[in-house]
Amino acid sequence: GITLTRQRFEDQIKWITANFKVVTYEYFLKNPHEPNTVVITIDDGYRSLVTHMLPILEKYQCPAKVYIMGSILNQQLNWLNELSWLKANL
Repeated sequence: GITLTRQRFEDQIKWITANFKVVTYEYFLKNPHEPNTVVITIDDGYRSLVTHMLPILEKYQCPAKVYIMGSILNQQLNWLNELSWLKANL
C-alpha cells in the first residue's frame, strides 16, 4: 500500500502552511474562489491519524477533513473510542 512517514507528513504540512492559507472544508465550500487557499483531506482514517497525524496538524494549526472507512470501524471496535475523542478534540 501507500504509506507516508511521520517526518515526511510533517515536512509536507510545514511547507503547505508556509505557502498557503489552509482552510476548513466548510469554509472552502462557502469561498471556493479565494486565492491561495487549500483544504487538507485525509482518506482512510486509520489509528495513525490520532497517534501521528493529529499532533502534527495541531502543531501547525492546520485543519483537515477526515474520511473514515466504515470497514475499519467494523474491524477495530476500540477505534470507536478514539474516533469519539478525535471528534471532541478537533
